[in-house]
Amino acid sequence: GQEREAFMNLMAAPMDTGRLLRAKAASVLIPVAPALLILVALFGRVASVDPASLIAIIPLGFTTLLAVASMELAVGAKYAVFSSDGQSRFVTLEGTIIGLLLCVATVGGSLSPLGLHYTLGYVGAPIAYVLTLALAMIISGVCLMAAHVELERLYEFDY
Repeated sequence: GQEREAFMNLMAAPMDTGRLLRAKAASVLIPVAPALLILVALFGRVASVDPASLIAIIPLGFTTLLAVASMELAVGAKYAVFSSDGQSRFVTLEGTIIGLLLCVATVGGSLSPLGLHYTLGYVGAPIAYVLTLALAMIISGVCLMAAHVELERLYEFDY
């Protein structure tokens, strides 16, 4: 199908999986970055959050977006549809459901320390922020590695 031909062109290009992964992630993150900044500004106006907290939210948003984007790349590579029967999907239905559930888990897991601070007050705000940023970066790294592995498998597949 059309997806297969486009992927075959990618495989023929002198590009390794790392470069492909960076390009796919950039194609997601670059258009979303302005939207994130606008949402943070709107959140600051509506919730009357101090500017220092708003600035602290921006790296959390980017690392969470990176984690979700790379996790979705891994799911998309693992459950890709390369058929020519005119499907409107690029990912199988199973992959779509798994991707949705993993997306919710990724966001929930990334932001859980901050959520615990605001709901239960177990940890102070600076510690919650650092834990949240660290956890989001760890989840982003794991998701990027998973996406890299799945893209490597696609490159090794004999089409």
